Amino acid sequence: MNEKLKVFLTQILALLSLVIAINLFAFIAIKFGFLNSEYSMAGCTVIGVGAYLIYLYTLYKDKKRKRFLEILEYVETFNENIYENLEIGNENMPILEIFISNFIEEVEKIVKKGLVYSYINKSENIYYFKGKLDLTNHIKYNFIENRFFMNFDEFSVSSIENCLIKLALEKIKNISSDMENKAKIYQLLVYFENIESSGMIPAHLFRKLLIDRKNGFYKKSLDLAKFFLLDESPYSVFYNDEREITGLFFPMEIIYESYIANKLKEVIDNKFSIKIQDNSYKIFNKCEVGGKEVKNNITFFKLKPDIVVEKEKEVIILDTKWKELKSSKENEIIYNFGISKEDIYQMITYIHVYNSKIKNEDNNKFCNKAYLLYPINNNEKLPLENDIVFSGENGLKVRACFVDLSSEKNTMKSLKKILETIK
Repeated sequence: MNEKLKVFLTQILALLSLVIAINLFAFIAIKFGFLNSEYSMAGCTVIGVGAYLIYLYTLYKDKKRKRFLEILEYVETFNENIYENLEIGNENMPILEIFISNFIEEVEKIVKKGLVYSYINKSENIYYFKGKLDLTNHIKYNFIENRFFMNFDEFSVSSIENCLIKLALEKIKNISSDMENKAKIYQLLVYFENIESSGMIPAHLFRKLLIDRKNGFYKKSLDLAKFFLLDESPYSVFYNDEREITGLFFPMEIIYESYIANKLKEVIDNKFSIKIQDNSYKIFNKCEVGGKEVKNNITFFKLKPDIVVEKEKEVIILDTKWKELKSSKENEIIYNFGISKEDIYQMITYIHVYNSKIKNEDNNKFCNKAYLLYPINNNEKLPLENDIVFSGENGLKVRACFVDLSSEKNTMKSLKKILETIK
């Protein structure tokens, strides 16, 4: 029997059992004079059925919520404590507050260990020599005044790491509605009081950020800070209660990609080798400007497919796409099933470059297949479930496949099915 049908029948049976039990109870109550009419029996039935339907709705909502958090476990940033925190008493806590709580925990660890200091480059107009004289600005500002415009490095607590943490704390201070979280945020801000973060742009700071052995213990807190400070994709098919996730931005493309890559590693057998975020090849080998070759700081447009699967003689490209394709209703036409031409062109580029490069390395090897992996989540919508295969000359194939995210079991089943088509 189909799993979904089994669950549905179980719920119907439970509802019928509840109705019978309520009616039996009401009948006995009427006989002994506790209830005075059949209307009371009907009222009991309505109340009981209503309560059960509310229970089912809550169960369904909570299931989606937990599933989303399960998937987050496969993303490096969250794999230790997100779902664990849900299980230890935060079942009713909004998802946003769970993330805020986890961020607070990480910042508390930093405070206990001690904030990192680093050398910050500064330019100031001062009365004494310090560092190097900025001659241009010195002439500009100090033609008459007895000052020196100096450029120097200062060992300061206002490091990039601390600035980002402070900016994140200031943001979640205005987002959080949990009194305990709010109290902890205000306590932590005391430790960051002397850090100069005003006017700083988080995106610029993240680009300058370098994680090394000295500041490695900041990594988790900074990864979480990104979710509060950077405006990334705010949509989740798993849990879309805007009242709960307002102000929190999930980069679902990254989460989905990471989850699928990790689950593929679990189901793939020894007939295949697998590479994640492979950057072995680039589109161009050379760049010239005005006839002169440019070498410095040029990537020549490196390719970076999400997943590369390799068999003995064949290389297959897999790329995750965070978008739900819809099946057409009667008399409705959806152009190319909703698959964008940009996705197809991207796959064709992967195939062309990989095929060319690997043939140069081994003439017996080839690459002429690419897979687009789209999510389905068993919503009220009508998802596509059957693969869509586009074929061209010389064995060229681009296949759109669908991964059922509604449960761990269904996800594994979907991925095994995809691997079967590769074999």
